[in-house]
Amino acid sequence: MSLSKLRFSKEHPFARIGDILKRSKNIATVKDDQVYKRVTVKLYGGGVTIRDEVLGKEIRTKRQFLLKEGQFLFSRIDARNGAFGIATAGVDNAIVTNDFPVFDVAKEKIIPEFFALITGSQYFFDYCQSFSSGTTNRQRLNEDSFLSFHIPLPPLSIQKQLVSSYQHCLQQAEEAKIKANELEKGIETYLLAELGIEIQKAEIQKKGLQFVKFSEISRWDIWNVKQQFLNSNYPLIQLGNLIKMTSGQFLPKKTQIEGNYLVYGGNGVTGRHNQFIYEGKRLVIGRVGEKCGNVHLVEGQYWITDNAFKVDKISKEVTYEYLELAIRTLNLNQFKILSAQPSISQSIILDLKIPLPPLSVQTTIVSHINEQKAEIKRLRAEVEKLRTEAKEAFENEVFEQ
Repeated sequence: MSLSKLRFSKEHPFARIGDILKRSKNIATVKDDQVYKRVTVKLYGGGVTIRDEVLGKEIRTKRQFLLKEGQFLFSRIDARNGAFGIATAGVDNAIVTNDFPVFDVAKEKIIPEFFALITGSQYFFDYCQSFSSGTTNRQRLNEDSFLSFHIPLPPLSIQKQLVSSYQHCLQQAEEAKIKANELEKGIETYLLAELGIEIQKAEIQKKGLQFVKFSEISRWDIWNVKQQFLNSNYPLIQLGNLIKMTSGQFLPKKTQIEGNYLVYGGNGVTGRHNQFIYEGKRLVIGRVGEKCGNVHLVEGQYWITDNAFKVDKISKEVTYEYLELAIRTLNLNQFKILSAQPSISQSIILDLKIPLPPLSVQTTIVSHINEQKAEIKRLRAEVEKLRTEAKEAFENEVFEQ
């Protein structure tokens, strides 16, 4: 692939990758009685992370290579999909096979983070694709072609500026992400405090055939700890006195035709259809599926399948908006019956209680939480914007636009 096709900027001098990387052959002979860290190189510039830690006796290939912090490595098989990365302190002294070539970086010429940004670009992924050979799912990068390729090499001072600007944007994105997560956690805290709720943890036995992974068992029985509302500043009312529930209507996949109407199933929105069977405001609760118990407030025209419950309120003392919040806080998924197809029963839901404040208080709570959700949405959009800007600013400097 030519440089012009890869669109590198001509503003900076170029250097051959083989002149800034030197193959490291720090051999590690695996011993049966020692524990070793093994790594995975994530696709599309996602970095290098620990895959597992195992005893040497469980490792079949005894001749491996030691990975040190600051070294560059890639996956021969997945390099075409951007499996490159710089080893961080967290993966220092991990071991890798020959399928993960390890290189020392000539830091007097190039900053490792700068090189990682170049190799983490879509342009570079495309280049590696052109020099990978083999069957579709087992294509291997030709190492000689990789090392013979030339990349722009600005002075170290400019590299530092570009990396610093990129990392600054990412730091801002991370701060926005943390703030959004904190606001999200604060919603339930606010709701519980506003309603004066005390949580009761009760042991409820799930019925039906259950499949349990022994690695996930924390106690040797089939009981699970469940939580329900115990006390509140307001009366606790059974959902059966506030809502009625019926299953939706069966919609075979083969008869579903793409259209303008959302289709709700056990795990939420499952697609669109050219017909609707319900309209107006109500709740939809997933009945069947791994995410059963999920709650959606819907309006307009739509289809609800028999894998979900159609929920209509039968009391004027509650709003749909408040019902959605209160029922979500119950975390209905915790009451699912474990079987080949997880499900939740109508009777369990209708027996649960929620606090019922006056309509004015319900409106205040919903309004406050909606404001918080809007801010969370804004912050998460800001996260994506900052990440995109960081990537674009770097690529605008390195690649021709």
